[in-house]
Amino acid sequence: MNELEYLTAKRSVDDRSLDRTVLTAFRDTVQARTEGNLRILEFGTGTGTMPLRLIEWDMLPDSVEYRAIERQTSHVERARKRIPEQLAGMGYTVEELDSADGRFHAIRGSQRIRFSIEKEDAFNVTGEPDVIIACAFLDLVSLRNVLSHISDLLTPGGLLYAPITFDGFTGFSPTHPYDDIVTDNYHRHMAQRAGGPQSGRQLLELVPEYGGDIVAVGGSDWIIRPVDGTYPAEEQAVIAFLVSTIHNAVSELPLTQEQKKNLDEWVERREQQIADESLTLIAHNLDILCQF
Repeated sequence: MNELEYLTAKRSVDDRSLDRTVLTAFRDTVQARTEGNLRILEFGTGTGTMPLRLIEWDMLPDSVEYRAIERQTSHVERARKRIPEQLAGMGYTVEELDSADGRFHAIRGSQRIRFSIEKEDAFNVTGEPDVIIACAFLDLVSLRNVLSHISDLLTPGGLLYAPITFDGFTGFSPTHPYDDIVTDNYHRHMAQRAGGPQSGRQLLELVPEYGGDIVAVGGSDWIIRPVDGTYPAEEQAVIAFLVSTIHNAVSELPLTQEQKKNLDEWVERREQQIADESLTLIAHNLDILCQF
């Protein structure tokens, strides 16, 4: 499974994990808007799962402008194909405006959603959105830089909805003697990039510094496990992708020969357990809704 396939396959994991209290607060706030279009800007839209989810779950008001920003060309191409196809399957009339620019309208009953799916870096985007959505995104970037950008972009009273923001724990069941070493090194690798392994709690601390108020917070832990002896949906491939991601990340650190041997032994055991459909993965995330 490559990253493109993973982003689509993990929907069942995210759907199960999203904190419903935070999601309800998001829905109630955006649906209370009665004047004009609700302007949504999504950072890191991937293959387009979030807008499809929000529409399918009836989270959006009738008049919406939805800008989906993604910098990976393959992801943009998939989203531009996937979103209108799935909306048509939900009964929306899809009117293409500009296929080269990913612009189209989706209409069903009284609801009209104007889409733009753009290949762009989130930090280069301008505009005045009412809502910014950043799902599984803020733990990949500098929090201070992105919060400064978000506070400049949002209209007064605008919302930041940041679900699935990683916050410092990765675990497995059954346990393995090398679990702590592997996950500690995995988090150490995270700390070397712009984001970090404790981005969720750091976001709670930093939001007020940039003029925001925390509206709602909830846990959105990933728990990927076999049910009745088998993984649901495509989650066997998802957990395999995540174990491979951990292996690749830790392998980039300076390791002794013994540490490399231990890592390989750990991965081999985990891959066998995935094949046997007996491994559970737990990752701690936070869902956060803020108003600026």
